[in-house]
Amino acid sequence: MNFRESTQRRRWLFTPEKLAAADASAADVDSETSAGSRLALSQFPAVHEELQLVKFCEAQVQSMCQEIPLPRKVLGTALQYLKRFYLSHSTLDHDPQYMAVTCMYLACKIEDCYRSAAELEKRTNAHQDILLKYELLLLEGLNFDFIVFTPYRAIEGLLEDIAACRRAAGVNGMTGSSTSRAPGGYPVDPSSVDEGLLPLTDEQMAKARTYAYLAADALMLTDAPLLYTPGQLALAACRSGFSKVGVRLRKVVDRVARQAAAGSNGDSSSEDDMQQQTQQLQQVLAALDVLGAEGSKKVEKEQFDEIYARLKACRSLNAGAAKKAAAEKAKARAEKQQRKAEKLREMKQQQEAALGLVPVQQALPGQQEQDGATTGAQPPAKRARPSEPF
Repeated sequence: MNFRESTQRRRWLFTPEKLAAADASAADVDSETSAGSRLALSQFPAVHEELQLVKFCEAQVQSMCQEIPLPRKVLGTALQYLKRFYLSHSTLDHDPQYMAVTCMYLACKIEDCYRSAAELEKRTNAHQDILLKYELLLLEGLNFDFIVFTPYRAIEGLLEDIAACRRAAGVNGMTGSSTSRAPGGYPVDPSSVDEGLLPLTDEQMAKARTYAYLAADALMLTDAPLLYTPGQLALAACRSGFSKVGVRLRKVVDRVARQAAAGSNGDSSSEDDMQQQTQQLQQVLAALDVLGAEGSKKVEKEQFDEIYARLKACRSLNAGAAKKAAAEKAKARAEKQQRKAEKLREMKQQQEAALGLVPVQQALPGQQEQDGATTGAQPPAKRARPSEPF
């Protein structure tokens, strides 16, 4: 399956407006919960605070994947799962710390890098019974869409593309050829290589690669994976990585835009179409630069603890209110069933009395008076009056 045909492209890419609407929907869930428990809305974490909780847990996933260690494909998949789940669920109802570990657990299964729940419990202190319970919630929250495309694989493709361009230009003793081809199979024009790439050493290329992955990690802590394609994220990350070693990938960006225009319009794409595609791509990269700077800002542990403490307090109060409401509902249901049973019993007695299936003394009082008038029973004898003297 390729990205164009994937459920990720059809269901999990949003416009900024639709993504904001999803966040507002989560806020409505919190408001309804707070109203039900008669708590002040100010006691509940705001939407942006819930997003900070999720971002902190995402950063924890990155740290745990490095410590275990787990491959980047597991990391990218787990982060995507966590973002998708909280598009339709609230941190008030489902603890983000447990859900983060559950996302790692499921991502390991999907990406053929299995780790047992018991192993993750030892490494993360998340009880395996809770992980298994949360896994069912996660499966439903993802709508069973498990295949994820991340920018990490696309970064490798772009780096191979840049290496092919350097080979085509005959860098560092490489044999240049006008027929050199990039990993995608298209020919590489040596003149399309950014001049800043030519004098880079292998060490500088390795640094650019490291910086590119760090830039991708920062983007994965934002809404970028829900707004832009993995290829766009990868290009933004590579551009950021090479800028750290003093190279601006202008020609690389232009070539990617031209390939995108050719892919969407075929051979009929005009120069105007390609220029328009280049301008749109530049706008996307500028927006991703802003998101990358946002993702680089960490949520401090003290800030997380303060918000999480309020979340736990609200969750506890809400659980108490929910328990009380459930008890009242159960009591009302029991009373309703009792009234229904008494009504059915009364109707049955009336039917049996009308058919003469029950003794008279067991019939209803009104029925007893009617039976006494029709069965010929003699009224009780009058008491004899005492004899009068004389």
